[in-house]
Amino acid sequence: MQALDDEAGRPAADERGGFHRWLERRLCVPGWAHATAIAALLLATAFSFPVPQQAGADNARILDERWGRVVDEKVADPLRDMARHHPPKTNEAKRTFRITAPAVAYATGTGRTGARTFALACGYALLLATARLGQRLTGSRAGAASLTVMAAASYFGSAALVDHYWWFDSVAFAFLLAAMLTPQRAGRAAALVAAFFCDERALLVSPATALVGGPGTSRRGAWAATGVAIGLYAALRAGLTAALDLQTAVAGIGVEEAAKHVSVAGWALWSGLEGGWLLVGAGLVWLGRQPETRAATTVWVLYATAFAASCFLVHDVTRSLSFGFVFLFPLVAALRRRMPPAALHDLLLAAALASLIVPNVFVANRIDYQVDVVSHWLGR
Repeated sequence: MQALDDEAGRPAADERGGFHRWLERRLCVPGWAHATAIAALLLATAFSFPVPQQAGADNARILDERWGRVVDEKVADPLRDMARHHPPKTNEAKRTFRITAPAVAYATGTGRTGARTFALACGYALLLATARLGQRLTGSRAGAASLTVMAAASYFGSAALVDHYWWFDSVAFAFLLAAMLTPQRAGRAAALVAAFFCDERALLVSPATALVGGPGTSRRGAWAATGVAIGLYAALRAGLTAALDLQTAVAGIGVEEAAKHVSVAGWALWSGLEGGWLLVGAGLVWLGRQPETRAATTVWVLYATAFAASCFLVHDVTRSLSFGFVFLFPLVAALRRRMPPAALHDLLLAAALASLIVPNVFVANRIDYQVDVVSHWLGR
């Protein structure tokens, strides 16, 4: 799964099926990436955006206000030690170093509204980046469209609009994708550091971003930028901890949390990648059986498995697993070099449809959010 450049992989245009050729022609227009991002967002909103099951919209407003007040604390003081002001097992206590969005709102003097506006902008940016990255990785705009719909219809993309807990996941996702699109090492490292200060989970998946180089970025350059970002983040976090005597809350993280997820483990795993699991299955078949890619595939599987296992150690397992969506981008790049182009496009389309149609769930020890197409259309 070597780093990519614009010419990596096999041309796909001549071997696509009729639908893919038709879609490719329709997308050969200026602004195609924006059109793709908007269309994907509209499709996902109609089919599979999750809402709280309990009390519906009323509960959503209650959650939004409650957690909005927590964000107010961080906007007023981005370096506020949340572990000192909230019980150690709570999510609030773990937000001390999740400062990117609150810091933007603080710097601009826009308060809670500014933080939310920034998150929405990043939500759109992550879908736009998915389209552009998808085009580079698949070699076609039709393939990029399928990848973008799959992203938008999963938790990864629904974070663009659904964020009742003010987690700002869309900000972290957008910066992770920006890193993979940025050609300069300094820009790539800066984007990763911004993602890390959104949520520590971004740090865990950052090596996967190094497998996808920006235009003109070598594999060595991508890894160097990732290493610099990790080192800089560690230094900044250690410096802030020492200078301000900050605390890091880790209570409530451990094997006891994993035991609580056993009854919903299947839905929990599904919720992270949704249709992306079809890509994982194809990767195991197409890459794992070939001697020249077997070793790299084994390392990728071990890394991804270790990350997934760590996600079960925390309460909000769906959120954690959704960061694993980043693993799919280097996987798509590797599949492009090995699969027949028509097969890859069909696979991406199937993954997009699966994400749209199969219920979108959110698991945190139990299924908290769920919506399927029928109940959504019926307004339930």
